[in-house]
Amino acid sequence: MTPFDADYTLTLPVGAGTETGRCVISVAGSGLTVTPNGAAAIPIRFAEVVDWQAEDYACELTLADGSVMRIAKLARRYDEFVATFRETRREHFLKALLLEEEIVALFGEGSYELRGPGGESPVAGVCGVYLQKRSLACFPDLALPLLLPYGAVTAIDRSGDRYRLTLSSDDRGELVLHRFGKETDRLCDQVETLRAALARRQGEAIAALSPETSALSLRSAGQILRDGAPAECRQIEAVAAGVWGALWNNGFNEERRPFASYLLERADNSAFVVIKETGAWGAPENTPAPLAERRMLFFFPIGDKIVVETPSAEDTATYVFRATGDVTGSIRTLCRALAAVQFRREPLYLPFSTMNVPPHDRYAEACRLLPELVAARKGFVGRAIHANLDSWKQAVEQALTM
Repeated sequence: MTPFDADYTLTLPVGAGTETGRCVISVAGSGLTVTPNGAAAIPIRFAEVVDWQAEDYACELTLADGSVMRIAKLARRYDEFVATFRETRREHFLKALLLEEEIVALFGEGSYELRGPGGESPVAGVCGVYLQKRSLACFPDLALPLLLPYGAVTAIDRSGDRYRLTLSSDDRGELVLHRFGKETDRLCDQVETLRAALARRQGEAIAALSPETSALSLRSAGQILRDGAPAECRQIEAVAAGVWGALWNNGFNEERRPFASYLLERADNSAFVVIKETGAWGAPENTPAPLAERRMLFFFPIGDKIVVETPSAEDTATYVFRATGDVTGSIRTLCRALAAVQFRREPLYLPFSTMNVPPHDRYAEACRLLPELVAARKGFVGRAIHANLDSWKQAVEQALTM
């Protein structure tokens, strides 16, 4: 595509000054490049643009560091620039965030409102919605995209207005989707169908892990152990006696059990577990369905840290993160971060210098875009390798003091 000639004004964070002049702009791939006449190019990644506005024949980009890039005097190519920016940005986000999920349906254009759990002013705007096998992806025209796993949805409501769909979640407040016109019924039906199908598969997985548990207890367990949603061991035992013990015994083999038991003791017998459908990745050979397409992780709150332990013999490390706020909220954030990358751990701790090259490059942009991944990477403390129990304990204790 032919580059755009324009005027630019770059307002740097407070006290850092302003640049202005004539430039050439190219939009492609993961962002745009503003090249001032006679000066070095200014690359801007889409992931850095936290908001953008197009009006009065000018486009204003607000960047994550507080800088503002204003682009004007595009002459007759203004509409073309806005359309190119919007479509290239959305295409990039699609590639970066949908990763390995199967897209079931696309709803081209409607509106959304994101209402925070603390009563904050809602964020609203025009959006597109992609329904995936395990999550809903909302792509606002102006703001950064967001993913809502079906397992995090606690209620679906259309009682107030048949053209509005309200999705309530554990910790993200409410996502309201509206102005999809005649497509609203199909949108609602497909969200409910996909959510119910995922819940059914989750119930089958819990039953396979705890075959001695009654059907009624398994039903109760499935209501709190939703796909990708963490549940505390005492909470599980209170509604479905025997399920926690079955998960523990099935999760840890004789070799790994001493490691997990040490963490449980250090956490004063408090632990959380999450079961997440991820597809066939990482399943040991000959694992029976439906377990072959799931991952199970255990979380141990110890002091101001969250220790993550996996039962899979293929993983050789324990991971330690700082808690941010309450324990349950911190664990939910970690679960959301892991779910966004199909429960792969590398994207949560590898430096971007490594993430920017194959095979991890496909996750790099998601780690820049999604708040959960940003928070998890910021809170990562260290790893403890399962070489032997004594050296592992030393590494865990060292991480807990950091």
